[in-house]
Amino acid sequence: MRPHLCFAGIALLVVVAPAIAAETKTERLKQAQGLFQPLPRDMATPEAPITPQRVDLGRLLFFDPRLTVDADVSCSSCHQPARHGTDGLPKSIGVRQRPHPRHAPTILNAGLNFIIHWRGDRDSLEDQVIKALASPITNGQPDEKAIIGRLEQIPSYAPLFKAAFPDDPHPMTSENIAKAIGAYERTLVTPSPFDRYLAGDVNALSPKARGGLDTFINTGCAACHNGVLVGGGMYRKFGVVEPYWKETGS
Repeated sequence: MRPHLCFAGIALLVVVAPAIAAETKTERLKQAQGLFQPLPRDMATPEAPITPQRVDLGRLLFFDPRLTVDADVSCSSCHQPARHGTDGLPKSIGVRQRPHPRHAPTILNAGLNFIIHWRGDRDSLEDQVIKALASPITNGQPDEKAIIGRLEQIPSYAPLFKAAFPDDPHPMTSENIAKAIGAYERTLVTPSPFDRYLAGDVNALSPKARGGLDTFINTGCAACHNGVLVGGGMYRKFGVVEPYWKETGS
């Protein structure tokens, strides 16, 4: 009887264990879904709609250095696709080798930020472009007239602006440059297995990754690092729990 009972006990464990594991997976997923959200398909808003024409124009402008004073620096100089939307430098270099006070933040998923720029002084991607166009470091042109004059010398741009802004009698403006580049940047979304997991695919993450998620949540990291961007949704002060410089050795 003992072998039989032992076999029955093992069989019971084999049947029950997967059910318990599945229930644990589901509970973990529900907990994660309460703290995080998957990335959207794009970052369009009612105030910043995305159209194919605006995206096409914005992509060209983003990579075109001819808007700047010496025609040798573009948005992509500091926000390089191969470097995850940054330039990898401690401080970015603008026109005429003028250094920026800080390094370039990534533009990937940046349209979901509640504020733009390290100082929090840009309230949208479009606002960031407008202020970059007027910057002596980023652009270097004396005024908007000089920027538009430069674009007017490139015949291919006029029909593209007209297609992107068909209701505007004078579509080639700084505001529309910002809207077009902003529309392109709002397509730069980087979905990952974590997004598939949050959408309901519990096997999108490996067991090791799911264990790491448990630790991340249970340790308290998710108190600040939550939402669609896993953080960056509010201003936070360093050193609330422990002295920042001492604990990080920065």
